[in-house]
Amino acid sequence: MIDKAKKRLARLAALYQGCLESERRLDRAAQQLYDHHTRRSRDMQGFLKPAGVDPGLEAAYLDSLREKGAAARLGKD
Repeated sequence: MIDKAKKRLARLAALYQGCLESERRLDRAAQQLYDHHTRRSRDMQGFLKPAGVDPGLEAAYLDSLREKGAAARLGKD
């Protein structure tokens, strides 16, 4: 009975470690995505500001890029 409980506990510990690693990978991916959009936004601001483009237009353009990226990841056109 105790051996069975130890095996089950070891299995649960391994599953928990796998979950923690998955969570770390997701956190890294989320941070990379955030960094990418931050860099993209900064690049676009640097490109658009000298041209005197309306900030609302800039925000709409960046939103459309995000929507297109999300649609591409979901396999939509």
